[in-house]
Amino acid sequence: MRKYSLRPPLQIILTALFLALLSIAAVSVDRLKAHVTWLADPAREGRHAGTAGAAAAAEYISAQLKQLGCDVQMQDFGGRRRNVVGKIGKAERYILL
Repeated sequence: MRKYSLRPPLQIILTALFLALLSIAAVSVDRLKAHVTWLADPAREGRHAGTAGAAAAAEYISAQLKQLGCDVQMQDFGGRRRNVVGKIGKAERYILL
């Protein structure tokens, strides 16, 4: 009978968890607060579709994603609505936030 050890998979899981925690730790609370404050400012007019506030928010988010090294595109989908899409790498699968 063959015995299986949980040790190698556990080491991989712990390493992945450690790396994930390092990337989370790199996020500054003050930096996040500054982003939310800027986006929620009354000057953004509630960021309603088609407003100058929505356009300013889209440009702000686009600039932030570019600073992080993302390939940024605007996705128009009818009317006055659009998404800001930031891609990392060339993967065929993605997560939309």
